[in-house]
Amino acid sequence: MPSLAWLKIIAGNLPTNRLLMSACAAIVCGLVLGAGQVVAQAPPPPYVPEEVPAPASKPSALLGATLYQQNCAPCHGQQGAGDGPQAATLDVSPKRLDDAVAMREIAPAAAFHQAKYGSESGAMPAFSIFLNDEQIWQALAYAWSLHTSEEIVTAGSELYAESCAACHGATGQGDGPDAEEQLGDFTDAKAMNVRSLRELDDGWRAAHAEIGADLNEDDRWAVLDAVRSFTYLPPWQSPFEPGAGVIDGQIVQGTAGADPLAPQEVSLMAYMSFTPVA
Repeated sequence: MPSLAWLKIIAGNLPTNRLLMSACAAIVCGLVLGAGQVVAQAPPPPYVPEEVPAPASKPSALLGATLYQQNCAPCHGQQGAGDGPQAATLDVSPKRLDDAVAMREIAPAAAFHQAKYGSESGAMPAFSIFLNDEQIWQALAYAWSLHTSEEIVTAGSELYAESCAACHGATGQGDGPDAEEQLGDFTDAKAMNVRSLRELDDGWRAAHAEIGADLNEDDRWAVLDAVRSFTYLPPWQSPFEPGAGVIDGQIVQGTAGADPLAPQEVSLMAYMSFTPVA
């Protein structure tokens, strides 16, 4: 597996402790990545892909954006170009998360393992003391999205619908009408996260090279970016799922002797983890 000293994720659970966590992050990174100083940290456990926990639900890049911008952008840059204001102070150059070629070699499970436990060299501190597993997956979802775009994923989804959905299913669950048997489930995060896009492409070529043979390289990778989106929500997709319920309310005139209030139009906004989602 490729080296993954690439993602610095530190954040608090609530706005009231973000400053404290940021201060702790600065101390940790200053000690571990500071000029000429390395503080011993427990070595990470061996990376066993099958033992990496899958997220409980699809990680949302939209929800992970706050984690990334507050805690990763200072090194990795707002757009993942590795040009954050703290990057020049580090002994190890931050990974460029906007490099599509490099990101194709990284399996999400490997990225999660290193973000949680740190790297063997100490270049990547372990951030499990600051974030739980779901928060790490959310931040990784946003970091992953920086190498692609809505235009690319949309184009890939259209090509997938034309060439793949008949067997693999419109939603990637391996249940398309032309499938002779149940195929692999592209929505299975446990199985998909242990594979890089490069490995998925290798599997595609080995299983049925004739399908997509007429696609250029950009189109092939667009299809695979679309397939990857079966296991996470890109930042242009909201995690909010509207229900069919009805909210009732009553407006009360609180001023004695005043005329009754006329019907009022009320606008509601939906928030998840302090992030507006609808």
